[in-house]
Amino acid sequence: MVALNHIEVQAKHLHFLCFVNLILAYFTFLKEVAMKKPFIFTITLLSSLFLINWSQDHTIEGRKKLKINFSGTLLTHTDKKYDVENITIGHMYKQIPVYEYPSKNDFDPQTGKFNYNPRDRTKRTITRIDLTEIAEIHIDPQTQWYFQRKGGRKVFFVPLTVISNNPQKTKNKYLIEASRTITVDHLIPDGKPIEMDVPPKAVRSLVIKGYKEQEKENGTKAKNKN
Repeated sequence: MVALNHIEVQAKHLHFLCFVNLILAYFTFLKEVAMKKPFIFTITLLSSLFLINWSQDHTIEGRKKLKINFSGTLLTHTDKKYDVENITIGHMYKQIPVYEYPSKNDFDPQTGKFNYNPRDRTKRTITRIDLTEIAEIHIDPQTQWYFQRKGGRKVFFVPLTVISNNPQKTKNKYLIEASRTITVDHLIPDGKPIEMDVPPKAVRSLVIKGYKEQEKENGTKAKNKN
């Protein structure tokens, strides 16, 4: 038995050394590529970062769910209505950045081009909203503006109306990037939920009916909060 334990320890030690050597060889390769072919090095590095991020955000059964599960209904501009849960905006449920609604002097009325960057916090306010405080979200896809970066790339924004879940049902208008995905799980009767990535321009309204903590390992759930 002692001999077997000794062999197992040696095997684990050998596996560890092989892993360390593999890591060292990989970084040596990156160093050589960076010196000789910087473009290929950049592509390799970005690919590695993408794979690391993907492994953190995904499991075999889909994306990892956040701690709080928001449920409600999503209505698209094609009049399709979905019962949904695990609602997030940009994979966030709190401290979601939205931007100051523009005045008539902030953009070209003919083209919709901003004369400033809405995300520049030195020129405009940035508000951070939490889904726990929201009853409904409405988006107008017919209206959009854009800011053009120095390189020529356009960043589009759409208007977002947020109705709070306070007794006054307070309404506020903001901007949100047209590329900021709203992610939900579409609830299927007698079936497994289907993950959906919905662009803001496809959403007419999103109603949040309640939220709860995700199921824990022992199968218990926290009480619903509405």
